Amino acid sequence: MFDEKTLVRRAWDAYFRAGKREAWRGGQVMQPSRDSGLVMIGGKPMVHFFNVSGTLAMYEPLPNGRIRKVQPDKWPDEMRQPS
Repeated sequence: MFDEKTLVRRAWDAYFRAGKREAWRGGQVMQPSRDSGLVMIGGKPMVHFFNVSGTLAMYEPLPNGRIRKVQPDKWPDEMRQPS
C-alpha cells in the first residue's frame, strides 16, 4: 500500500521544513540518525526519527497518501524516552 522510500522521504522533508521554521525563530534542528526510518507499531507503519538524545519526531501515513506528524504526547510507549 505504501512505498517505504516515499514515506521516509516525505517525512524527512517535513521534518526539515519544520526545522527551518524553528531555526528561523532561534531554535536548533537536531540531526536524526541514519538508522531512522520506517517501523511497524501495532501493525501500523510509522516513520521514526531519533538520535542519541532519543526520539526527535514520528510521522504516520494517512489513507490519502499524505503524512502527519505525531505529537509527542501521542507517541507509542515504546518510543518514549525514559524520564
